[in-house]
Amino acid sequence: MNTSPFKDTECRNCVVLPLCMGGCTYCRLNKNKFCIPEKYFLDKYINKLYTEALSHKGASRP
Repeated sequence: MNTSPFKDTECRNCVVLPLCMGGCTYCRLNKNKFCIPEKYFLDKYINKLYTEALSHKGASRP
């Protein structure tokens, strides 16, 4: 394909680009961007995983 997410400024500056690589190529070619849901809540998800990991670590201590 002759398309690249790196040519799009929004994609190039997006923190989830390594996860989605620009989303659906077909949609991008037809000017219908589709961003993955993780773009909007990735920070909350990471914080939740971190909090859960800490609580499990504390629970396993005698």
